[in-house]
Amino acid sequence: MHQPPKRKKRTPKRIHRFVSLHWKGFFHLSLLIVALTATFGFLNYFYLREQFNEQLQVRFATMEQEMRGLLKRSADRLQRLGSVVAMSMDYSQISPPSDAELLPKESLSRLTTIRYELDLQSIQLFDDGGRFVWQWPQSESPGLSVSEIAPFVIRVREREAPSALLTCHKECVLRALVPVLSKGQNAGVVGLTQSIADLVLDFRAVTGTDIGIFVLEEGQKNSPQTWPGRNVALTNRETLRPFLTYLATQYTNPDKLGKGVFVQWHKSIYALHQIPLRELIEAPNGRVILVSDVTDAFSRIHRSTMSVLLQAGAIAIIGELMLLLLIRAPTRRLKRLANTLPLLARGRYIDARASLLAQHRRINLYDEIDVLDETATTLSHQLESQAEALAIKNRELSDERDFVRGLLNAAHVIIVTQTQNGIIKTINEQGVKLTGSSPAEICGKAFSSLLHYEDSADDVLAWMQQRPGEGDVRFQHETELRCRDGTLRNIVWVHTRLRETHASQIAVLSVGLDVTDRVRAEERLSWLANHDPLTGLFNRHRFQEELERTLAELARTPRIGALIFFDLDHFKDVNDSSGHAAGDALLKMLAKLLKERARRSDVVARLGGDEFAVLLPDTRAEGAVKFAQELNEGLMAAPFHYAGKTYRISASIGIVMIPEHGDQVQDLMASADLAMYAAKQSGRGRFHVFSFEDQAREGVGKRVYWKDVITRALNDKRLLFHFQPVADTVSGAVFYHEALLRLKQEDDTLVLPGAFIDAAQRSGLIQSIDRFVVEEALRVLIKTKGHREGPVLSINLSANALTDVQWTEPLKVAVKEGVLNPRQLLFEVTESAAITDITAARKVMDEMTELGFHFAIDDFGAGFASFHYLKHLPIAYVKIDRSFISKLASDRRDRAFVQAITTLAHGYGQKVIAEGVEDESTLRLLRELQVDYVQGYYIGRPGP
Repeated sequence: MHQPPKRKKRTPKRIHRFVSLHWKGFFHLSLLIVALTATFGFLNYFYLREQFNEQLQVRFATMEQEMRGLLKRSADRLQRLGSVVAMSMDYSQISPPSDAELLPKESLSRLTTIRYELDLQSIQLFDDGGRFVWQWPQSESPGLSVSEIAPFVIRVREREAPSALLTCHKECVLRALVPVLSKGQNAGVVGLTQSIADLVLDFRAVTGTDIGIFVLEEGQKNSPQTWPGRNVALTNRETLRPFLTYLATQYTNPDKLGKGVFVQWHKSIYALHQIPLRELIEAPNGRVILVSDVTDAFSRIHRSTMSVLLQAGAIAIIGELMLLLLIRAPTRRLKRLANTLPLLARGRYIDARASLLAQHRRINLYDEIDVLDETATTLSHQLESQAEALAIKNRELSDERDFVRGLLNAAHVIIVTQTQNGIIKTINEQGVKLTGSSPAEICGKAFSSLLHYEDSADDVLAWMQQRPGEGDVRFQHETELRCRDGTLRNIVWVHTRLRETHASQIAVLSVGLDVTDRVRAEERLSWLANHDPLTGLFNRHRFQEELERTLAELARTPRIGALIFFDLDHFKDVNDSSGHAAGDALLKMLAKLLKERARRSDVVARLGGDEFAVLLPDTRAEGAVKFAQELNEGLMAAPFHYAGKTYRISASIGIVMIPEHGDQVQDLMASADLAMYAAKQSGRGRFHVFSFEDQAREGVGKRVYWKDVITRALNDKRLLFHFQPVADTVSGAVFYHEALLRLKQEDDTLVLPGAFIDAAQRSGLIQSIDRFVVEEALRVLIKTKGHREGPVLSINLSANALTDVQWTEPLKVAVKEGVLNPRQLLFEVTESAAITDITAARKVMDEMTELGFHFAIDDFGAGFASFHYLKHLPIAYVKIDRSFISKLASDRRDRAFVQAITTLAHGYGQKVIAEGVEDESTLRLLRELQVDYVQGYYIGRPGP
């Protein structure tokens, strides 16, 4: 039993490792010395870095000036050369552009000589209107289009002053434009170009710094590994090009480099400096990147810093050794006293006094430690006498306390004691465990702080404050306990008033029993009875109840409503191509979409498989149509992605108006189903509003026809069994036969169940078919009665059989009268049928299993394939669907699925049956996978 600790009797315990004051002082002073040394090293390193950065900035500024000077000098040179060329030629000798030769041979020879001697790339001539006239050599490209160069030519002509600019087309060239005067008038413009390659190399030779020039082209976008624009000049390409590629991954734009950035690459450190190209010369938008290797400078800084740290560290070590010797003597006596005092705490009083006497000094110079020695000696005598008296009393109280505490803590209920005002005094271990709080956090607080609802606590407090004799001695109630982690536990409390108030004011004993598991199990069963476990929507049973309730309300008012019934188009394709996990994920996605689009008053349900229904109260036809359109638009706008595949999803939707199209649940459901199929026949992703003409056509074409056929077959006893063997996988011996239903028509042709079972379910005849199957199987077993303990025959039951128990009565009577061995009859149900109403199904299956019958899950994997039901339903056999067996030899995924199901089923003590075995190779694989039994055409075909 836990109660609040009493501070005045609590003795603090040493929980940390002992460290002497001698070493503590030495440690802290050492930390101070180390901190000072590290600070000095850091400041030295910071100073060197700052000094280096300043020098680097000065260097970059110098290089920027050098680059600007190179460009200016080159531009001035070209302008002067342009003036020389302009004066050396007679511009009037230039022929019109249509002539074969634009210049006389003498002028042409002179220009050629000038071009080569002055290291020019090209010489261009423009007329007085700024139009391109001539270029030498003619094989050279003008570099820029006429429309691009024309503005610069016109500007030079208008100003009558030369101009220089940097142009970049296929390559970057320095271009000078010089006006030409002929006979005192503007005759045109001479253009000279020179490659900047020599200029870049000169800059590299003078500064020792690599350079890269980028020009931004209009409309160009950068990739993840390149900067926007084009690299038009680059020194040291073998090293610099991969470095700039790496740099582009770190800085998405050269502008972010700023005026100085350090980048480490391939064990080297580079300093980067970017200059807008237009700051240097008239040029297109671009950047000049200066790259300087500063690895050696950083290495020198690091070596200098390490040298300083080593020197400071050596000095610190010497100082610490001297400090250790200086503080050792003053702490020695204090250490001896500290070793003696713990003897008093352990009750070794004689040893403590002997140790204090041995430490007594012979001289009369007393200090504080001598005072402590004498005080400790006196204290030892007092403690010894008190300890002897307390030891006797403690033994008595300890025995009584341990008995009561052990009794309370051993109980698996919460035991709390309270005052008359509802203040908690003590709580046992079970209460601490459930609440998750410590006794100190609980004791001293109000009992209401433990409860989720304060109303219950008010009722308890009102009962406790009654006078003795006025109310009951006991008070019982159920409420929720609030735990530390935020969870709630359901507790049944019984409060008992004590006859006498304890000295600690305890007046009420409260005992709480934890019933959380029972309450949650009841809530879970209640939820499963009304909801689909996969999507969380209402199931068919609950939806029909809501529909009946809505019909009853509409019958009393003039309001109307709508019923929407739909399924997914090509849902089977998703299951077949990506597996049933993908189908489950798609159904969850659809359920989420329906919840988001539905109003609070709407009822949304999953009826089974991929069939859904939505009940829309107070909705006209226009609203129902709009809901259907928006649902399909939402599905088509959000494709379903799973495992790297994408599916376009749509639904075929049937709409029924209430009560216009019926006032009975079954009629409305059937009409909605017909409308859905009408929508599906008109094309996928459509909706159809029901009309009675649809009902008439469908009735003639399908439902009415099969209802009549089934009714006459039941009356004329034209339903019969064909039997297919199920064999042992290893021995090949027949284990039992499955009874497969057949319908013989009046022309003696046989119809398989797939043609008429759906119509039987819709018309309500499925109950009659289930009863016929059970009664016929009972007749066959009684006729061929043997002594086998295993199954002889298996029959297939519909989903309705797991909620309607009428079919079980003949079997119960036969077992009771001893004419049927229940072990010889096996019931096969599909997994979708088992979970339609899992609560009712579990009840029926448990009842029949207790009588000795066995159940098998048929077509496992074709529906929800939830392993949860294998564990929680009384299943003896698992039949794997033929879709996983037919391609077992070629599909590894099918083999993995079969192996997983087999291993899991065997772990639950269940046997595994494989359907659809068609060849020897499949049988051999199933034998290797340890499947117990096999069924298929290779084993034996169905027959009378």
